[in-house]
Amino acid sequence: MTTEAEERASDPPAPILTRYVNLCDKYTLTIEEAAAYFGIGQKKIRSLVQTHENDDFILHVGVKVLIKRKKFENFIDRSSEV
Repeated sequence: MTTEAEERASDPPAPILTRYVNLCDKYTLTIEEAAAYFGIGQKKIRSLVQTHENDDFILHVGVKVLIKRKKFENFIDRSSEV
């Protein structure tokens, strides 16, 4: 007779579920993702975050900075240069 712990140990491991989301489907982007998506350097994105700290395309999650993709697209559309 086997114990409950032994039965659980013999069960196959649960599959690890991973979900990949395309950048164009994400609501927010990291600095690195935003740089890749918009074709703008990471330094320039960081500079824009600093100079437009109160704009609505920036989201602070603790110390992490995220870019709201659609709002940043609108910001770029309204800008003549970045």
